[in-house]
Amino acid sequence: MSNAPNTAGNERFNAEAANWDNNPSVQEATRLAYETLRPLIENLSEKQATTGTGVDVLEVGCGTGLLSVRVAPLVREIVAVDTAEGMIEMLKAKTTLPGSPRNIVPICKLLEDPEDPVLPPSDEKHPTAGRRKFDLALSHLVLHHIPDLRPFLQMLLGCLKPGGRIALTDFEDFGPEAIKFHPKSKLEGVERHGIPRQWIEDLLKEVGFEQVKVWVGWKLDKDVEGWEDDNGSHDGGKKTMQFPFLVCEGSNPLRLLCFVSWSVAPNSVLVWMSQIIHIGHGTISNRRIVDTTEVCASVLSIIIRKNPHLHVPQPGQCYALSWGYEFIWLTPTLY
Repeated sequence: MSNAPNTAGNERFNAEAANWDNNPSVQEATRLAYETLRPLIENLSEKQATTGTGVDVLEVGCGTGLLSVRVAPLVREIVAVDTAEGMIEMLKAKTTLPGSPRNIVPICKLLEDPEDPVLPPSDEKHPTAGRRKFDLALSHLVLHHIPDLRPFLQMLLGCLKPGGRIALTDFEDFGPEAIKFHPKSKLEGVERHGIPRQWIEDLLKEVGFEQVKVWVGWKLDKDVEGWEDDNGSHDGGKKTMQFPFLVCEGSNPLRLLCFVSWSVAPNSVLVWMSQIIHIGHGTISNRRIVDTTEVCASVLSIIIRKNPHLHVPQPGQCYALSWGYEFIWLTPTLY
């Protein structure tokens, strides 16, 4: 099953793009989402500041960028993706206005692959290399439009740096009344009437996220119309209902690889440990793997909290071991 949003829904968003920001309910839901997520983003920014790098954010289903423009001042850059061309055109127009953030990258695309060429490269000097990985992935009022959330969440996981986080917000499926979040005339393209809390928590864990937490971040008072009241009649007026919104958090596991190569000299082993950012074509974290035949007398001593049993490979072989999360680099020593 595809994670592609319903085509009819996409046509609706294109048609409504020009007036999207005039909807008070949309504005209020976005404001509440930002106020709820702001402490998380500021915390990430403070941590990144200690390393001299800013926070890179991916927002999927950005719409006209109502959340993007709020988040942008807190981060290094935000890549804002949406499938509706009309929405992206509105966002592009916003970024040209005086005083608007200049660190928003609008992209019109159905994002299904973490290595999609439309995403910025991990190395600007090598644009055909792997795609950039992000510190944080956001989506707001998107999950209920996606037919199959599993591939969507797997894609988000693949877009994150090790230790990167997601913060996805959508209204909760609290029972039969949740269907009234949308008017009857706008149900086409809606795949589910809110997100069941336990279900999404279990799914995030199954996909591979760690530190999963799903909680009610705020409640939105929203006018509903076009639905029968409790006695089955239509009074033609509006009714206000309260809709709880879930915040779905999780992190990409911080995996470490230990590459071990055994040379022809029986007591010469090089242990090279690095946080995974991108593995492929002979690179670890975009650095070339050291040719251990040239440094067979060196060893990088590592203290690690979870130390597995090391099986020595045959001469010339190289294999990877998954080790613990906490480590300390020490000065390389010679045997």
